[in-house]
Amino acid sequence: GIENGFAHYSPYAFFKSYPEFSTYITKAVAIHHDSIFYYGDSNLRPGKKLTGYSFPFKNNSFRFSYSAPVYDNPGNIEYSYKMTGYSETWSAWSTSFSQEFSHLPEGRFDFTVKARNQLGIESLSDLLEFNILPPWYKSIVAYIAYILVFISSVLIIIFTVNKRIEISNRTERIKQLREYSEKEREYIKQALLSEKEIISMKNERLRIEMIQQDKALANQAMNIIKKNEFLSKVREELLNL
Repeated sequence: GIENGFAHYSPYAFFKSYPEFSTYITKAVAIHHDSIFYYGDSNLRPGKKLTGYSFPFKNNSFRFSYSAPVYDNPGNIEYSYKMTGYSETWSAWSTSFSQEFSHLPEGRFDFTVKARNQLGIESLSDLLEFNILPPWYKSIVAYIAYILVFISSVLIIIFTVNKRIEISNRTERIKQLREYSEKEREYIKQALLSEKEIISMKNERLRIEMIQQDKALANQAMNIIKKNEFLSKVREELLNL
């Protein structure tokens, strides 16, 4: 009791005297294997990064547990978290002391959690850093393979195009040679036909000339016969005188 006076009580004074009101990540579980990869280490100062955890892409689901070692009304402690690299905003305050994340993408993540007591005083935060490796199809080896496949594809396409051009040129040359040969044969055929036609015309002219000569000889022969007949007639008339 207090006599002749007043006592002033401020609940903030108690927490100001304990400035290390802190939140600790107590456990981190890789859900895919149901294996704990981190147990809380209270020897670390709150807010110090815990690094060196890397997981393959298929192990991209996690559960984090955390707590604030407060023994005065611990049921009134609320927690808020954020997953830097996935979401840059703090979650709503909740009395839940664990949180799951499923199917996180590849990349670097910082899971940070803080607490708030019934007076609204926020604790120091705790942070756990981890990495999710890219899937195999996004790995350096995969990208090298993609580059090699791309280069090989380009070379194959170039080779195929050049081969087709070569075949096309060869086919075109063969076609031109065939056309030239056909034209040459046609020219020879036309030349032979022309020569035959010329020979036929010459033969026809010779035949006509021979016919004309035969007619001329026949006419001459007829004239001679007529002359002979006339002379015979004249001679007979002379003999009859």
